[in-house]
Amino acid sequence: MVINMIPQDALKHFENAIYLPMLIKILEKDLFAIEETQLKFTRPYAKMIDQAINNAKSELKKTNIYLMRNNMKLIKYSSDKDFTEFIFSGIRFEERKRFSSGELRDRTEEIMSEHLAKFEI
Repeated sequence: MVINMIPQDALKHFENAIYLPMLIKILEKDLFAIEETQLKFTRPYAKMIDQAINNAKSELKKTNIYLMRNNMKLIKYSSDKDFTEFIFSGIRFEERKRFSSGELRDRTEEIMSEHLAKFEI
């Protein structure tokens, strides 16, 4: 029997599984762009972004371990230019959640700000 009730502690891990891979990809592209620019001092920016990437990868690893140990899966069900639908699945629940592209972008930007704010140059 499947119940549509995601445990509260699991919700954060599902969200991390959505947003952290996007954040890592964006930061890696930004790091490459900074290294290729004509800025006088690229190292401070590169160091900060590199630290944020490492932090996000560490959080994502913890999230993946949590999901695996608790027999939970995040499945990207469908995607188009306006919406992406995910299935949050576990032993006692399965729920579909739909996110707009703007919502995904805005939340990823919020998470990026949080990660970058943690580090000093």
